[in-house]
Amino acid sequence: MGTHYQQLSISARCEIARLSAAQLSVRPIAAALDRAPSTISRELDRNASATAGDQPECAHQKAQARCWRGSRLERDAALRETVLSGLGAGWSPAQVSGRLALEYGRPVISHESSYRFIYAQLARTKDYSWRLYLPRGKSKRGWRGRRGKAAVSIAAAIARLLSPLPAELRRSVVFDNGTEFARHSRLHTLGIRTYFCELRSPWQKGGVENAIGRLRRFLPRRFYQGLRLEAN
Repeated sequence: MGTHYQQLSISARCEIARLSAAQLSVRPIAAALDRAPSTISRELDRNASATAGDQPECAHQKAQARCWRGSRLERDAALRETVLSGLGAGWSPAQVSGRLALEYGRPVISHESSYRFIYAQLARTKDYSWRLYLPRGKSKRGWRGRRGKAAVSIAAAIARLLSPLPAELRRSVVFDNGTEFARHSRLHTLGIRTYFCELRSPWQKGGVENAIGRLRRFLPRRFYQGLRLEAN
């Protein structure tokens, strides 16, 4: 049994309700769930209904309501203004979070809190201009959909895109560990070295993609197209 309190899950609350309905006392229930008796007692006292007994879903909702105090950016106007000012200047939520931590010498707010705040405003107000505060400008989180991928066609497409470039501009490519890049060796004929993330470290490629995404906020694609024309 751990020494730190952990929030009960809905499944744990269902089990408490079942055992309580079977007339088990607090200590046997606590032993069955490997929890402290005080946790079970507190759960039953707080969430039991006088008319319906212990209802797991109602108990879970009541527990969540006790924990929720609203978004920090909703409650702290000064912090909200600082964060939105940084995002409006083109910084990513991670950059804003890092800058505040550097200035105050301690973590102030996480980048995830900023993302959640922006997406909450989008959902609540239906004002899609809020998405302009985000690096990718997406109105919804998650992937935008995926098409079927084949290693041969992917390698051919990459080679077709890179072959017109001068050799000094296409020296290497970094891939993640997806199977769609299994034919990467076909790029070696162009003199391109291929690299992959370390095992179980896909975040290494993610760091590259995030850095490129930040650059493109200030240097759009047409800038790179101009460089390609000049090089040719």
